[in-house]
Amino acid sequence: MRNGLHTLPNNVKKLPIPIIKIDKQQQPFIDLVNKILVKKENNENTDQEENAIDFLVYKLYELTYDEVKIIDTETPINREEYEGE
Repeated sequence: MRNGLHTLPNNVKKLPIPIIKIDKQQQPFIDLVNKILVKKENNENTDQEENAIDFLVYKLYELTYDEVKIIDTETPINREEYEGE
């Protein structure tokens, strides 16, 4: 227990963690993380890649644009970009 927050195995089992295939769904995440690592080594900005990962996660969980705006009020993605994918 830390700060009054309990993490129990049964609670963790209820988390909606999707199982995704490596070839089509995981590879974009892997590619973006690799780009971020290279850029971080060179002290370059990684905002674009981090936003792209956020976008992939939102799509993975099938969030609507309105739901995205609730959890990420400062997302640079507009409705047309998000719903057009």
